[in-house]
Amino acid sequence: LLTDPGLVSSGSQADANFTFSFNGFTLTPLLLAIQCVGVDQADYAILESLMQAYADLNHAEATTGFTPIIMACHINTEEESLAVVERLVSHRFYVDQP
Repeated sequence: LLTDPGLVSSGSQADANFTFSFNGFTLTPLLLAIQCVGVDQADYAILESLMQAYADLNHAEATTGFTPIIMACHINTEEESLAVVERLVSHRFYVDQP
């Protein structure tokens, strides 16, 4: 899933927001994608595809309360964190959303 942006870009709102258990946490695809982000541009394309599929940017993980923005602040490098946060707050992904 995380290596093929086409899999998430063709999904619906429900697909982008389903929750699943991973290492004792309740995650959404967006939270997992943020955790896995690296310097590869494909990782950013996955984030953008999830946001275009109406991923919930305000979803809080049940155990930690981490939202996507908070999760982005805990990425390995400051450069990666900044790149993810910039994408999360970009309004261009919300054009024509209900």
